[in-house]
Amino acid sequence: MKKLLGILVLGLLWCDIGFAKSVQFKGIEIPLFKDKNLIIIKKKLDEYGAVLKIKLYAEKTSDNKVQSIIITHSCKFEKYQADFMDFFTSYFIYGKSSIFKDNGDLNIYFKKKKGYGGLSVRDMDLEKYINIKDSFLEIKDVIKRLKAEYQLEIPKTMLRTDHLYLRLGGFEWIVYMHNYSNDIEDISHIDGLSKFHPKNINSFPNHISYMNNWINLSLARHKEFQEKLKIRNKATLDFTGFNEDKDIKFYKNKFYSNKELIAQKKAEEEKKKKELIAQKKTEEEKKKKELLAQKKAEEEKKKKELLAQKKAEEEKKKKELLAQKKAEEKRIVEEKIKEKELNKKHALIPQETDLQKAQAFIENVQAFIKIYRNEFDIIKISEFFIATKEVLNGNINQEIKNNLDSFKEYTDTSNKFRDYEIKYYKEVREKALKYVDNEIILLKNGILKLENFLIENSSSTYFPKALKLAKSSKKTLDNPKNLSEISYANELIKDLFNEFDEVKGLLINVLEQISVLENYLSDNLTINSAPQIIEEIKFLRNLVKKEDLKTLRLKKNSAKNFINSLNLN
Repeated sequence: MKKLLGILVLGLLWCDIGFAKSVQFKGIEIPLFKDKNLIIIKKKLDEYGAVLKIKLYAEKTSDNKVQSIIITHSCKFEKYQADFMDFFTSYFIYGKSSIFKDNGDLNIYFKKKKGYGGLSVRDMDLEKYINIKDSFLEIKDVIKRLKAEYQLEIPKTMLRTDHLYLRLGGFEWIVYMHNYSNDIEDISHIDGLSKFHPKNINSFPNHISYMNNWINLSLARHKEFQEKLKIRNKATLDFTGFNEDKDIKFYKNKFYSNKELIAQKKAEEEKKKKELIAQKKTEEEKKKKELLAQKKAEEEKKKKELLAQKKAEEEKKKKELLAQKKAEEKRIVEEKIKEKELNKKHALIPQETDLQKAQAFIENVQAFIKIYRNEFDIIKISEFFIATKEVLNGNINQEIKNNLDSFKEYTDTSNKFRDYEIKYYKEVREKALKYVDNEIILLKNGILKLENFLIENSSSTYFPKALKLAKSSKKTLDNPKNLSEISYANELIKDLFNEFDEVKGLLINVLEQISVLENYLSDNLTINSAPQIIEEIKFLRNLVKKEDLKTLRLKKNSAKNFINSLNLN
């Protein structure tokens, strides 16, 4: 698959600058920028089973900077559809740096109810994005050409919206990007993240308003995107302040007017104007000696107040940053501990044999086709079942393995079955982890029970055995070799306490037997068998100290029989 996609570069056709007022994309009319500010770059590939078209429309400013970017992508899979789907679902959704994977940097993400695609909005670090190497560099190369061939200055960050519809036959993908540096006065970053980033934006009301206007415009565009492409299982566009009855033009005018920001700029300009007037007046009053002293005193006072205020703010910010840093460090440590514990538990789960994996696969297919009867060709499926039926009887060889590989290749063509298998193995892992957790908890409780036993029964003959078992159990808990070792330790603890509980019950019974013999002796002090009774009492008292289970069992309810045997003699 990578080899096929790698050949994309060889088939790409570039065009020079072009001009247009608007373009059509799959029935969607996309208004463009003024001709003198417009740059158009195109790419096309029609080879190896894929027809790919990429068009970039960039708006440049008078000082040769990028103001806005629109990129349309249309790809049709005519061959190798399953391979292309695997690649692009990974590229768009499941990859480490995928556009539609939320790594905590998405301001919104609305996905289709079923299938693949949706809408995402973020403030993208464009500089970082175009320099990340991946297996589909052609998209980023289009952006890089703006700088390399047209000498445009590309901003470090831009607001970005992605609209995607991915299916087995291909995909449509539209990207809108906007340079906000001319609209927002403060574009500084906090800990390397912009003020639009989800971690920071709630502290900056003006940024929230600006972002909400961009999101509403993006939602209006995505509404048209879903309708024009006749997408089924559409994403639900539920966002505070968004009205589906309003069209793109309404939200576009609202975003680009940005009345709140204009008011803010006007206030800032008015403030600067007043400061200039005050400065001019101050310079004039310098000529007057009486007012000079007063002015200096006021400036000194103001300076001290500002310094005190600045110091307090810096101290407050320093404390907040320190608290954030400590919280982040704590979070990282806790996550590492959790990850280490999880890996430790995963290592305890017994690995499936090839036969067990094969049996699970066949059983999953059997269960799946009962639910989705029309997903596969029943004749084809039946042939595969016949070729691999010996697996369910516990038999597997190389020929069966080869048949299984072909069977799996066939079932992998179904998204439904792949999702079904993913869900199945997830449930199996969760069940196995839950069992491991229960065994570990049981061992922890067992060790605690042993420790309490050692505190409360220091004179018991079971003390050495309990101490040895507590040490070995702790060693097992700290560094278990496998799950069986933990389960074996739990069984040993269980057996020890079962035995001790039996001993306790038998000790009570033996004490009762001693009492019976002592009462009998008190009533018959002069009988000839008195020495034998005394010896039996001594033996039983010594047995209580020894806690010997075998002998305790023999002496259970023995007093009556002992007395009867003396009387017979």
